[in-house]
Amino acid sequence: MSACCPPGSEGAPGSSPPSLFLGATSPCGNVVTIPSPSSSNSDSCAANEEQIPSMQCYITGASLTSPDLKRIVLVFTDVFGYEAGNHRLFSDVLAKRLGGPTAGTTAVLVPDLFRGNPICQPLPFLPDALGLMATLPAFLYRMRFNHPPQVVERDLTELILPWIQSQVPNVAELGISCVGFCFGGWIVARSLALDNFPMKCGVGVHPSFMVESAVHWGNESDLVAKIGPKPILLLPAGNDSNKIKVGGSHTKALAEMRNVPETIISMEFPNMKHGWVSRGDGTDAAVAECQEEAMEAVSKFLEQNHV
Repeated sequence: MSACCPPGSEGAPGSSPPSLFLGATSPCGNVVTIPSPSSSNSDSCAANEEQIPSMQCYITGASLTSPDLKRIVLVFTDVFGYEAGNHRLFSDVLAKRLGGPTAGTTAVLVPDLFRGNPICQPLPFLPDALGLMATLPAFLYRMRFNHPPQVVERDLTELILPWIQSQVPNVAELGISCVGFCFGGWIVARSLALDNFPMKCGVGVHPSFMVESAVHWGNESDLVAKIGPKPILLLPAGNDSNKIKVGGSHTKALAEMRNVPETIISMEFPNMKHGWVSRGDGTDAAVAECQEEAMEAVSKFLEQNHV
């Protein structure tokens, strides 16, 4: 998984759901379908134009139609997809932290950008590392050709945003914020760089900006520059790239564009491995403690910057 995950990262999540994540033991949200854009608009659905497929989306917290809705948060998953690891439990807890005991003011959405076909699909009958290596060619193919920047941005601007707008007419006023893990951290950067998406701020949890250069042959520094002064928080693990830590080139550039100290941009968890939040074992006391610290950092950041 060197295309997005550094050596020594947390392994693949187990085949069964996680038993514990910050006190949560089972998902409490619902899965809905974001429909393919209507074919009634002939201008956008010409015969030679491929229609955007529908996708599933996990929703937790407030209803998008609630009159009390104050905040919408998109969560972008790691390469294992929204049904794997801690993604749904993380989103449930985040909705409650931001929306009060009943999670009545914040809607957290986890779109399945992979449409049931995750980038990483390890072979369960092989040991963890071997099971991942055996599927590396397919892993790289799916990441490069199924999810290039133009497809990710199309899904955001032409599928997800219009659907949210259909549910929340004042979404431009409310704004959207985002959290992304690993590969999803790259999507956080990509979404913040968009001019036509009302993304107020974003958090990259053990983010993999290297997807831009290692997979899509782009320039990471150019992507960082496009984020501009929009608020972003990075929570790298000890084995993540030094570029996204205090003193690193990306952190320095982001801090300069916002005119803030680098410690406002990056908060390192030096004793954790890449993947500790989205697929770390919550029954491990040390991991659970750092998962709680990360959740507190994410919640505080979104409260302060999604206003």
